[in-house]
Amino acid sequence: MSRNGYIKAACAASLGCAIFAGIYVSISRSAEEAPAQAAVATEPRALPPSPVTPVTPVSTPEAGQLHSEYQANPENTVLVRHIFRLQPDGTKTGLARIHYRRNRSGRISSAQIYDAEQTLVARCVYGYEKTSGRFVAENMFEAQLKRTSPNDSEREKPIRAIRYTYDHKDQRSKPLVFANDESALPEFLQSVGLENGTMPDEDPFADKKVGMR
Repeated sequence: MSRNGYIKAACAASLGCAIFAGIYVSISRSAEEAPAQAAVATEPRALPPSPVTPVTPVSTPEAGQLHSEYQANPENTVLVRHIFRLQPDGTKTGLARIHYRRNRSGRISSAQIYDAEQTLVARCVYGYEKTSGRFVAENMFEAQLKRTSPNDSEREKPIRAIRYTYDHKDQRSKPLVFANDESALPEFLQSVGLENGTMPDEDPFADKKVGMR
């Protein structure tokens, strides 16, 4: 190999190491250090009575697969997502339930996550860009154990933070996840298909007006 060839190979190797190091630093940072790309919503308030609309599936489930169905209250201020696994005999095994709350503009601003035993296990808040309104942030907090920042005992520390970016075609990136290794919740989240975020990919009530009937 020529001298120029060696130089090019060395540069490429150095660049590859730098890129890998950058990725490693990004994914190994704690949830508390996740970049603040948007104003994240405040603490979820108490939920109103359970929704009364019929359950709405967003796709046809197959045996063994995870599947979600949705309900909304009459004012469409609360969206409930039921996550289950369909058994070969057609029965549904409930795995989790998520209560989402909408703000006045109709965007989902917060959520409460329950396991199969109906125990509240986590709370989430969501953030949007002020100018475009695009969804860019999710912070998750453990419900059964309040974790606080070492530097501020009054500040609750998220166990997971997710951030999104958008390209020039307005396509959302894959989630950039900042996780806290102290919590055991990631195992549960993975078992119910929430390891890459809790925001629903499809919202069957997104076009329905939000407010009083």
